[in-house]
Amino acid sequence: INTVYKNLGHIYFKKGDFGEAIKNYEKSLSIVAQEFGETHFQVGYSLKLIAAAYIQQGNWEKAFEHSQKALDIFAENFEADDVFLAESYYDFGLIYQNQGKWAQALETYQKALEIYVLDEESWNQKAELHNNIGHIYCKLGQLDDAVNSYEKSLNICKKHFGPENVKVGFNYNNLAGLFFEKKQFEEAADFYTKALEILTKHYGDVNFYVAGVYFNRGNTYIKQGKNEEGLADYYKALKIEGKVKPKNDQSLLDVYKALGIAYSEQGNWKEALKFN
Repeated sequence: INTVYKNLGHIYFKKGDFGEAIKNYEKSLSIVAQEFGETHFQVGYSLKLIAAAYIQQGNWEKAFEHSQKALDIFAENFEADDVFLAESYYDFGLIYQNQGKWAQALETYQKALEIYVLDEESWNQKAELHNNIGHIYCKLGQLDDAVNSYEKSLNICKKHFGPENVKVGFNYNNLAGLFFEKKQFEEAADFYTKALEILTKHYGDVNFYVAGVYFNRGNTYIKQGKNEEGLADYYKALKIEGKVKPKNDQSLLDVYKALGIAYSEQGNWKEALKFN
């Protein structure tokens, strides 16, 4: 019965019904705790599953509570370098990151990474951790460290998923945004172009991710003084956004605003008025 409840939890989790997932995981937890005792590693695993569902709900207090209980049990049952502990540290990193607690997020992500680097098979987890650590460094303003982390994630993804995998596309997009922040606009445009090539192949021409990259590359071209290229990308973003987003969506409004500003700066008031 424990397995049935756990599997039902997995099904609801995949469907995005996290409330029902939690109910079934809790039923599994009760059975496991009664059968094996409160400190058995399977109890820790059930607590970790519940924490994961609370993370998806954005219930950080409950997620933290269950993650801590899971970590305490894993620490009692496994060596300090076991991947179960790494998974718990990763969960804590997500919780802290989503709460804007950058220093705590960085610390727990690094604890997870220290364990995963010992396991050759954990390359997917290492790629995700380097990527998330890159995000944290960006928030902390440590841009060179962020570049280093994003590049590590990129290299792992290229090696294990292939150079045209969608994860590689998002790696390029992250690097592009970072170089934009560093005001290295040529490098930013280069990475946005690489991201576009991959994301367009994966998602097609009409997709909000693709629209976002066109918009960001347009911003980059404008910063370089390449107004024609920038406007062309804005219009591509606008065409896609108009198909995939409601008329009052913020991303669509951002494109209109950018077009208005670009035309104003060119002194083309007639066109600028169309977007203001």
